[in-house]
Amino acid sequence: MLLRYRDAVNVWVVEEDRVEGPVRAHVLASLRALYPLLNDKLLGGLGIALIDFAEGVWCFRDELGRREHRSW
Repeated sequence: MLLRYRDAVNVWVVEEDRVEGPVRAHVLASLRALYPLLNDKLLGGLGIALIDFAEGVWCFRDELGRREHRSW
């Protein structure tokens, strides 16, 4: 079962050297989910490019080929 929060929320991505956002997003919650799931629209709005899905490697679009970040 998914629960939808009534109002949209503001989302930011915060790294040691920059902050991107806010991007307005709707939140769906699952009682069984262990990790948050971020959709393509939200990631695109935050300027995030995924490099390796399985390893959680990503970068900001303007960092492609120069820097990588890792999800926790």
